Amino acid sequence: MQPIPSRPLADGITYQRAINEEDYISLSHSDDLLHPFILKKQQALALFRMMLDDLPRIAGQEFQDDHTLFEIDLLRRFHHSVEWLTHWSQSDLAEPELLKEAHEQYPHSYELQEEMLDVVNGWQITLEQEYSKLEDAAEELDLPLDALGEEENDDGDEGADDEE
Repeated sequence: MQPIPSRPLADGITYQRAINEEDYISLSHSDDLLHPFILKKQQALALFRMMLDDLPRIAGQEFQDDHTLFEIDLLRRFHHSVEWLTHWSQSDLAEPELLKEAHEQYPHSYELQEEMLDVVNGWQITLEQEYSKLEDAAEELDLPLDALGEEENDDGDEGADDEE
């Protein structure tokens, strides 16, 4: 089993995973490279899920400053909220206390979904702005932007049109 090259993470810790289907990850510290901490796939996933659940606390101030951390946590919170709602059957919801609790949860789930839509709309605006920059650059070069994609297909994807 040949591992892929290790990647540095932070503060002397490196990450390495195996290539095969029996995946494991290995975490090493520069002070003790001979004794890596090895996790099987299921262990690594369990650790990852636990860290996701604790992401705001782990990240601290970086959580407020890093859009990626915030968006990952937002998605996690939304899925957790929806999973809680979908867990209950009609017969479960026939109990008035549980129905009340689920009804109180629904607006929270809806608010999280609205927040996610705001994030996705922000991504769309960013992509539109970046595409506008591409169009401006192509115009300055007097190149039709659509033709650039066609040239790549002509050069590298011979026979791609034959598949249809």
